[in-house]
Amino acid sequence: MSTEESTRTILSVEELTLFSLDQSQSGLDDLITQCSEYSELITSENLNNEISRLVSFTDALYTLDAFVHNIYSLFIVDREKQSDPGGNMESNILKFRSSMQSLCEHLEKQDFQSTSLILIGDLKGSLMRFKELFPLLRTYVDKEYLATVNAT
Repeated sequence: MSTEESTRTILSVEELTLFSLDQSQSGLDDLITQCSEYSELITSENLNNEISRLVSFTDALYTLDAFVHNIYSLFIVDREKQSDPGGNMESNILKFRSSMQSLCEHLEKQDFQSTSLILIGDLKGSLMRFKELFPLLRTYVDKEYLATVNAT
């Protein structure tokens, strides 16, 4: 990150949201990569040595869920209208949360084979969909929401 980006002044919650959505693309890339890494790790003998990294990863997933929820709550976005030919944001949020729930259940049961499949399947797929759908959300906040606010 350049010095200019790190010292940027944010003047409104809308600007903060747009900046956060812009920055989220690289964060999503990291989470997608980590899905593959942890899928391999979870079935290896090194799991005990790496459990703290797995906890940090799941914390990041919950942070992403809160981030998405907060944006939709704050800007009163219709999740079903945030869509492309691959589906809408609402269905992806539900799939993501279901994947996280399944991940937790299988980790609790120490069913590492199923956990690995969730990581490289549904969870990774949901993260990839967020990466595709976040630009639509950014456009909504930048164009539609701000245009409505500025018109009043």
